[in-house]
Amino acid sequence: MALVNPLYIHGWGFSSKVFRDFTGLKPDLPGHGRNTSPYRDLDEVVRDLAGLIQDRSDVIGWSMGASLALLLALKYPEKVKRIFLIGGTPCFRRAWKESNLRAFRMMIRKKGIPAFRELAGFENFNDSVQMETLMRMLDDYINLDLSGKLGSVSSEVFIIHGEEDRVVPTSEALKLKDELPDSNVIILKGGHFPVRNERDLIQAVFQIR
Repeated sequence: MALVNPLYIHGWGFSSKVFRDFTGLKPDLPGHGRNTSPYRDLDEVVRDLAGLIQDRSDVIGWSMGASLALLLALKYPEKVKRIFLIGGTPCFRRAWKESNLRAFRMMIRKKGIPAFRELAGFENFNDSVQMETLMRMLDDYINLDLSGKLGSVSSEVFIIHGEEDRVVPTSEALKLKDELPDSNVIILKGGHFPVRNERDLIQAVFQIR
């Protein structure tokens, strides 16, 4: 199996560096890494991503990037061949108790992005961010609810989740499976980012082939 014109969409609080061992298009989202563009909303981000890729491309999204990958498939179906969702959820708000969300925001404001990166399993990850943009984007991500909206996704979907994910519970993978008509769930050992390179990603998919 080979990936076709792959687009990699990183998660909140990180950058394209998380995909350094992957081959393909790896943009930084607004406020992340080298992207200092102003942020308006997630729809604009998805529109910009669609403008970067060819028709019928494979899209690999991690965490918040998984939600952006699904929005891309919903809004620009001609652009998407297959979708690979890593550590995704149909609704981040519903995956956590409201008290935990408040504690999460407080942790970020008090301890900064390194605390979240450690929670996600990247203790030594280092790249620049713009905190004001990130917090606005986090609020939009928390309020994004794709439940009941994914039935029209026509692309084949692979849902990849770590059994020890501390950011998005593994049960969210099964919720995505229920929402997506043509999807496969792959549970791997590991945390929020259980696939560390392109070879691991392809081998994970081969498990169900």
